[in-house]
Amino acid sequence: MSKIGPPEIRAKLYLASLCGLRFNAVMKAMYKRLCQRGKAKMCAIGALMRKLVHWCYDVLKTQKPFDAEYLSLDARSACKAA
Repeated sequence: MSKIGPPEIRAKLYLASLCGLRFNAVMKAMYKRLCQRGKAKMCAIGALMRKLVHWCYDVLKTQKPFDAEYLSLDARSACKAA
């Protein structure tokens, strides 16, 4: 994992991704999928951190609250299209 960026923010994202890994079904599924593809555990956690940043940006950009059901519906429709 890169040491670039403010360490306080990286620490908060790391702990939030661990919490999401434990309690969020979408993040847990993403983590398992990445580990099954051969990614290292720390690399998969880094991907969860990046995903959190994208979700935060989306909430700020759209001014809508986070909706986990929207994510699972979007992922299902993407899988059907492929």
